[in-house]
Amino acid sequence: MILHEHYFNALGGGRQDRRNARRAIERDFGSIDRWRSEFTALGKAEGGGSGWVILAYSHSLKRLVNSWAADHTTTLAGGRPVLVLDMYEQPITSIMARRRPLMSTRICRE
Repeated sequence: MILHEHYFNALGGGRQDRRNARRAIERDFGSIDRWRSEFTALGKAEGGGSGWVILAYSHSLKRLVNSWAADHTTTLAGGRPVLVLDMYEQPITSIMARRRPLMSTRICRE
């Protein structure tokens, strides 16, 4: 359930939280656009399936990394989730599944 806790906690947050996250993402990915492109590509790669896209802090690499998980048991080893996108929460009908890439892109912009 820890990924769900991160998912719902990320829906809030203040300006300072956003500024700190932005600085860390720019430091570790080079730009917000580069991070967003990689993060949304992982979401789109789910291909209509369900799972998680995770921005995590890797203690061994000492930086933020994007990863994906099929469920709660396949997260980044030694990583601490910072932001998660729960693809389980996305619509599951075939009509809405085609919109999933648009939805993951929109979430990263907000």
